[in-house]
Amino acid sequence: YVGSPRRTLMGAEASEVVAATFDCCVLSKTAFLASGGFARNYLGTDEKGLDATLKLRSAGVKSIWVPQVEMVHPEDGQGNERLWHKLVGQHDRKQFDHLWGGRLGALKEGLQ
Repeated sequence: YVGSPRRTLMGAEASEVVAATFDCCVLSKTAFLASGGFARNYLGTDEKGLDATLKLRSAGVKSIWVPQVEMVHPEDGQGNERLWHKLVGQHDRKQFDHLWGGRLGALKEGLQ
């Protein structure tokens, strides 16, 4: 239902689905480990996540779609824009500035 107006889902009931994107899963560590966890033969995360949810389903763990819950994933963005990269960049810059901001001047003076 991505992209659908929220009013489209008004009154919708929770329902069981075969699988969902792993980014929207809330489950116990025990269930995850019992299903075998993530496969190591995928390079990306999309199919790896779907593989994990299908393994959970095969192990008897139900997937329930709950329309009243809205999940926001850090890689959701407009078009090819990945918000994740922006968030990582902001975080890393803040960490770098905190660590090195006050020390760069002294290092520069040491060159003269």
